[in-house]
Amino acid sequence: MERIVVELGGLTEAQAVIVVETAKSQSRMLGGTEDFLVTREYREISTEEERLALLRCCFAVTASDDSVTSVENSVINEIAVELGLTRDQLNGVRAEFSNQLAAMRIVRSARAG
Repeated sequence: MERIVVELGGLTEAQAVIVVETAKSQSRMLGGTEDFLVTREYREISTEEERLALLRCCFAVTASDDSVTSVENSVINEIAVELGLTRDQLNGVRAEFSNQLAAMRIVRSARAG
């Protein structure tokens, strides 16, 4: 995750380690209940470019096992809404990861089969 945050988030290695460890710790302590509050706060202090970079990081992290499940995709959709991004912006970033989308693999497999 740190590598992805460095590459797509534009952070230094040291910053990425802190961000990832903080996110893991907060998730363990608070669960998902605080996540969207943080996302809304980030929306207020970030540029559109930074919000798109965050969305791209979300897809990259979930695709790190070479698959974005429908559940992961749904959560990323919610994050995009909370970030105030449009459907077109979400779809544009999602298209970058179309080869890892589990739903797309099923469709391709059915067509080939």
